[in-house]
Formats: sequence, C-alpha cells, structure tokens
Amino acid sequence: MIKGRDLLIYFAIKYKGSSRKILDAIQSKECPSLDEVEKAVQSVKSKVVTVLDEEYPKVLFQINATAFVLFYDGDISVISDYTRCVSVVGSRTLLPYEVKNLNTIMDQLGDKVTIISGLAIGADSLAQRRALQNGAKVVAVLGNGIDICYPLENYDLYEMIKEKGLIISEYPGKTETFPENFLIRNRRNII
Repeated sequence: MIKGRDLLIYFAIKYKGSSRKILDAIQSKECPSLDEVEKAVQSVKSKVVTVLDEEYPKVLFQINATAFVLFYDGDISVISDYTRCVSVVGSRTLLPYEVKNLNTIMDQLGDKVTIISGLAIGADSLAQRRALQNGAKVVAVLGNGIDICYPLENYDLYEMIKEKGLIISEYPGKTETFPENFLIRNRRNII
C-alpha cells in the first residue's frame, strides 16, 4: 500500500515541484506503482516535509498554491516561530551607503530574528552573511533544486546556511534554475 506522504514525494519529483501538476495528478487519481514510489522516495538526498507532516510550516497554509512538498537541509524548526522572521530582498548591486545601512540594520536586529531571503547576490546574501555573523538564524529559499547552489558565487554561504540554518526548496534534487521558478518561489518568501 502506498502512503499518502510517499505519493506526494513521488509526484513532487515527477513533476519537479510544480504544485499545479501535483494537484492535477491527485485530482485525476494518478496511480503509480509501489515500486515507482519507493524508488522516488529513496532517491531523495535531502530531508523532506509534506503538507501531511506535523512539522510542515503552518504559515504556508495561509498562502495560495501551497507547496505540497518541501525539500530541505538544516533545521526546519527555525521557521516554526514565523513571528520572528524577517524577509530581506533587495538590489543585486549595492552602493556603499546601502551596504552600511543594511549592515547597521542587521547589527541592530542581532540574533533576535530569523532572516529569510533567496541567496541572491547583493542585499539578500549580505543580510544573510551579517545575520550569521550576529548569531541569527538564517533561511535561504531556493528557486531551483535543493541540491543546486544558485548563484554559484554564494556556494560558501549556501554551505554555511545548510550547517547553521535552513536551505529550503519546493524543487527536488537537481531541478534546474528557470526564471519563472523565482516568481513562484517568491510567494513563499513570506514565511
């Protein structure tokens, strides 16, 4: 017998995280074999949480098109208290005064909040690096597969966040980076 959780993971892998396609598969009662589902579940290298799991971030149920499955590395509990979360999104190129102001804000926040951003070059990664220096919790929400660091220039930051925070994506494994993924991802950056 196929467990509902495993079926969601199978669909997430098959449809590369597309909530719309996963919903279509559920509604059409698509029925893969037990062997197909088991192979898919065993292929996952990261941690996984589904909408059926207690650990699934409750705040995500409040947005449209909730991801059925989240792939992650790190500590999922860092987003359990979303009232302490602050999203940082900004320019890819920063002027010196913007760097100074962002560092000042991050220093004032210290370790009192969890910083959520997209790992992008510029304001996003500067805020994440400074937050880590200040001992704050940091979350990187990816717009590609969990096993891909994009942009590659932030690989060191990606690894630090995996170790000390949370890397999270609705895209499994090595799902490629496509521009439309970032629009979809950004609806989640309100954790």
